Amino acid sequence: MCGAVLMFRLLVRPVLALPYRQMVQSVGTDALLTCLVHAFPAAELHWDRGDGRLPTTGNEKYRVQNWTVDEYSILYGLHISSISRSDYGVYYCTARNDFGTDKAQIVVSGNFYHMLMRLW
Repeated sequence: MCGAVLMFRLLVRPVLALPYRQMVQSVGTDALLTCLVHAFPAAELHWDRGDGRLPTTGNEKYRVQNWTVDEYSILYGLHISSISRSDYGVYYCTARNDFGTDKAQIVVSGNFYHMLMRLW
């Protein structure tokens, strides 16, 4: 009798999970925004702002990092060096694979009051 092994891969559209949706950062400090992406096959992820896409290639201000969590999950980070007032605003992470797209936002502000006003 011959034994057969069947292997199945679950195809998953991207689903984003954010550890936090708001971040308060002082001018001059660094920030690390993170998006956890669950998908299979792996999703492409890009970061942008409400006012347009971020220049993450060949740019020292914005640097993208990623860490593999497991077969279906990757943690993506956007490192922003030396925050200035012009860095405050809404940031988006968008993940896409052949089965779908997901998008989430993180608000970066300089003080708690400013953050609340942006959300209203």
